[in-house]
Amino acid sequence: MKKIVLAIIILGVIFFGKNVLAQDMSINSDDFQCSCSCACEYNLDNLTLGGEDKIFEGMIVISEFVSDPVSGGTEWVEVYNTTERSVNLENFYLTEGSGRKFMLTGHLDSFDYKMFEVSSLNNSGDIINLMYEEILIDKVSYGDFDDGDLTDNALSAVDPYSVVRKAINQERNNDFEDFVVTTIVTPGMENIIEEIIEDQDEVLEENQEIIDEKIEEINWTIKLNEIFPDPAGSDVAKEWIELFNFGSEALDLSGLYLDDIDGGSAPYLISNVIIGPGEYHIFSNDITRLTLNNTSDEVRLLDGEIIIDQCSYEEVEENNSFSLFGQEWVWTNSITPDEENILNTEDDFEVAMVRDEDKKQESDEPITNEYSRVEIAEIKNIEKGKKIEFEGKIIVLPNIFGKQIMYLDGIQLYSSKALWPDDLTEGQVVKIQGRVSESKGEKRVLLDDFSLLDQETEIVPEQLQLENVNENFVAKLVKISGELVDKSGSKLTLADEFGEFFVVLKPNTGLAGKMYEVGDSLSVVGVLIKSETEFQILPRSENDLIVEEVMADELIGLAVPLSMVATIGENENWQKYLLTGILFLLLIVGVVIWKRNVIMGFIRLNFGHLVQFFKTKIKSS
Repeated sequence: MKKIVLAIIILGVIFFGKNVLAQDMSINSDDFQCSCSCACEYNLDNLTLGGEDKIFEGMIVISEFVSDPVSGGTEWVEVYNTTERSVNLENFYLTEGSGRKFMLTGHLDSFDYKMFEVSSLNNSGDIINLMYEEILIDKVSYGDFDDGDLTDNALSAVDPYSVVRKAINQERNNDFEDFVVTTIVTPGMENIIEEIIEDQDEVLEENQEIIDEKIEEINWTIKLNEIFPDPAGSDVAKEWIELFNFGSEALDLSGLYLDDIDGGSAPYLISNVIIGPGEYHIFSNDITRLTLNNTSDEVRLLDGEIIIDQCSYEEVEENNSFSLFGQEWVWTNSITPDEENILNTEDDFEVAMVRDEDKKQESDEPITNEYSRVEIAEIKNIEKGKKIEFEGKIIVLPNIFGKQIMYLDGIQLYSSKALWPDDLTEGQVVKIQGRVSESKGEKRVLLDDFSLLDQETEIVPEQLQLENVNENFVAKLVKISGELVDKSGSKLTLADEFGEFFVVLKPNTGLAGKMYEVGDSLSVVGVLIKSETEFQILPRSENDLIVEEVMADELIGLAVPLSMVATIGENENWQKYLLTGILFLLLIVGVVIWKRNVIMGFIRLNFGHLVQFFKTKIKSS
């Protein structure tokens, strides 16, 4: 029995002692000091930096951050030490777009992470700079923060997600490529990247729409002012394009492009050109290499893919310039490079007005109505940017697939500021005014105006089989059945007799992959969308995804045990905790048994001596 008890105690000591020793043996670098009597100057500060010349860009990097914390939480930024030395963080600090400074403290061990709480980071976009005194060590721009190039910003993450660096030791100098949104938040620990692809695509769309609208809202003070496409004689080195700064401040045009019609000459990148307020500047074709056609052409001023200004011309007359007067472009023989435009005769303006009226009469667009009246089914064939007006029936409310989107039966609506009317219900008929847009190949409408009509209709999904699924049903409510053959996170793969199709579960629907098992026969109602590679169905709520052969009372009976199993499954350490508890109880039992045997042995050993002692005392008395 003693051997068994001794074995239990030894096991307990080994199990618990290992953890205690591991904790006790860890070294606190803040308390570490050299105790030798030699004349060396060994200390952590010298070991860390070895002088200011050892400070370099990228030695510490921003590895993760949260700008939109959970309710009651705090914003924070995590940094990572890429070097083989411990780093004293004194004189390191973080700043954000408004210039607010957050000092770092303590030491950061080699290849280790450390989290620092901050505040004032904007949810939609900001910049985070990691500094050492005046040296920039690392930085990241995210969301809609304008650092000069919005297109390479990292995505912004919404509660409860974070933004993490993909590869710690790889720097591409492109925040969009370097960082990704993750669903697993790891402050002060090694990053874990767990993407929900559909949510990531939605975040990307929302960020891109914000960026596009922000660019559109910029008040450009530069415009095309005069074009000289057909000089007398040879056109070589004589054609030119004139820009005019009509603002009150000087403009640096570096990074902008001049181009002719799309698919024509190669665009010309402007560099080292500053135009003062109220000043003009011409770009001749011996510099730009742009060849302007003598019959008809187009001139564009671009910022990347964004058109700042553009002008089309035709019916060119030799040695005349196409000049802007107010809102009208006019052909004139008064050539004014780098100067204010001059009309030679009033006839020039009359001709321009006649041409403009002729073009309006030839246009298919009604002159009296800014928005063209269309049917929903026609929108998929309308070019981007066109302003349209139409009516439709609500099939998906805002905040189900995203706070900025909702669906009518046949088209997605998008509002960057989520300005939706209150008390919307499915089945309501609404009147929409907006602009045609496109996202990942799917047409949608950017909302300008929203009106509720006094009518409501029944929502009946289109009953389909996989063989019938095609682009005619995109953005419409459909119903399809199949067997669940695979599931990965929020994406389910179903199959019917014609093949496989995919169901994507959005967070706000109350649906989750763990609610269903492979082999279930499911009936799905949802909106059909088309990604770049496949069709997907997006159910709106639990009522849209039904297990066909399981009765309701059976599901109710399974609800409690299934939730318990899910809870245990989510805790990856439950087995370790159970084993720890068992060993702890065994240790206590072993100690109790051991002590009991010791006490009883002591009594048995000394009992005879005590009896003899009392007998002697009695006889002597």
